[in-house]
Amino acid sequence: MKILVWPLLALALTACMPGIEEVTDDNSNKPVQDITDYSICNGNPSGSVNGNWVTRQKQGDMMIINNMKIADSKIVMTTECSYMGRSLTLEVSSWINYLNSGITIQSAAFKRHKIEETGFNMLCETAITAGTFNYGFRGRCLTLTNAEKTTESSTWVPR
Repeated sequence: MKILVWPLLALALTACMPGIEEVTDDNSNKPVQDITDYSICNGNPSGSVNGNWVTRQKQGDMMIINNMKIADSKIVMTTECSYMGRSLTLEVSSWINYLNSGITIQSAAFKRHKIEETGFNMLCETAITAGTFNYGFRGRCLTLTNAEKTTESSTWVPR
């Protein structure tokens, strides 16, 4: 059984929009599902984009946890891909500038790691895309919207 898992996480701060993972077993045609518990959003907004934020996704048996930390003029994206008892953790970062209700990510960052063994291949990628993103709050949760493509947004729960 040959398995190729490819969660592509582009933090165009459309944030955790994995590209369609290619899997050559039962997961190949399963959609990526957002399994983040948004019930935690209830409550008063934090008012600051700074903090630790998380989203969770699933495709078949593949789990993807995305942790985003914004602090000290820096954004750090840590992605954990788990499948069949194996996991990969990747981290990328970039400097940011703060705006009134947004952030500008100064440079793109990308990381990829692959596990290749007989009968098992897993590829995990994560990226941060440079650009400007507006932010707002839905209760305690952070919503980021691409300033140039306002239809692209993502909601992150506090960690």
